[in-house]
This record gives sequence, structure tokens and C-alpha cells, in this order.
Amino acid sequence: MDIGEIERLYQLWTQHFTDIQPYYAIKCNPDIGFIKKLAEMGANFDCASIAEMDRVISLGIDPGRIIFANPCKRQRDIIAAYQRGIRMATFDTETELLKIAAVCPEMNLVVRIYAKDPDARCQFAHKYGADKSRWEIILETASVHRLNIMGISFHVGSGASSGESYAQAIQEAREFYDLAAARGYTIQLVDIGGGFTSHKLGAIPTIIQEAKQRYFPATL
Repeated sequence: MDIGEIERLYQLWTQHFTDIQPYYAIKCNPDIGFIKKLAEMGANFDCASIAEMDRVISLGIDPGRIIFANPCKRQRDIIAAYQRGIRMATFDTETELLKIAAVCPEMNLVVRIYAKDPDARCQFAHKYGADKSRWEIILETASVHRLNIMGISFHVGSGASSGESYAQAIQEAREFYDLAAARGYTIQLVDIGGGFTSHKLGAIPTIIQEAKQRYFPATL
């Protein structure tokens, strides 16, 4: 591993995305040295399991810097995450909301909406993401159970090549934002997903920043 390369790529991110906080997905590479270096530079962390959370926390990293970014979780893992100090978790179905409501209604929630880059190397849309047809029932379910939806996330796919896919997803995130606001929710976070590769960024950063300015000019 080249620590200098980690630094270079992190700096590349901050140059292109000056106001977007990176959350590194531990499943990509759980190496201790890698995690420590990213933490030192200011990255936060995306964990999909309790084992990944424990790995990050064992390094003295504040659990407030972790999001439990697995849309489908066991109830015992939801409880375990909360007990460790994790306060944000993703979901994409009303069924998942019911699971959370039953064991940890205090958790702050991030809804994962459907998004897709058809040319991405690794597709996730067939597995994750709430379609627009489910948004109203998701909001109704959260409202009935007094759950706090405070964020929106999407993932267009790993190895994405289309900036327009990100722009479309950000536009739809705004649509969910407006629906949620009408029900009294305050959205504080939009998670633009992952799958970025340094050699394929191209116009993607510019398109994302333009979409952010258009749909969330002074909101987040």
C-alpha cells in the first residue's frame, strides 16, 4: 500500500468536491493503516456491519463519524449499532422502517432512493433504492411511527461514467426533500453515493456541483 497515493486521492476529492464530506466504505478495504490515514485526513466512514463498526471504533475514531449504510439490517444489529454510538442508518422500504421502529425508534434515518447509471461497471439498482411509487407510503409509515427521516441517499453504481445519472438522482433527491418537508421533516443530508474512480471522473464533479447548486442552492 502506498500511503502517499491515499493522500493524493483524498486531496483530489477535496479539490473536486470542496463542500462534500467523504464517507469511506470500509468494505472496499478494511486495512487498519488505510482507515487510520483516512481518519487523520478528515474522512468519515460508511459501515455495513457491526464488525466494520468495531474495526473503526477500535482505532479511537468517534462513532459519530460512522453511518450504518446497509439498507437491510437485522434488528439485533440495529440495536448493537445504537449501543455503540452510531446515530445514522439507511433504509429503503417501509418494512425496514417497521423493524427500526420496533427496536430503535431514536435512530436518525437516511432513505435510499432509486438511482442508476446504466453504464456503471457494478449495478446496485436491482437490489437497493426506493422507487418514487413508494415514497408516500414510506413517509406515512415514518410519520405514524414517529421516526426521524433526516437524510436522502442514492448510489448510481460503482465505476459510474455518467455525470447525468448523478444530476438526475440529485434532482429526484430534491423531489423527496420537498415531499418530506410537506410532512414536517427536515432533511439535513444528501448522500451522493460512491463508486468514483480517479481515472474516470471527467466532467462528473462539475455536473454534480452544478446539480447541487440548482436543486440545493442554500438548503444543506
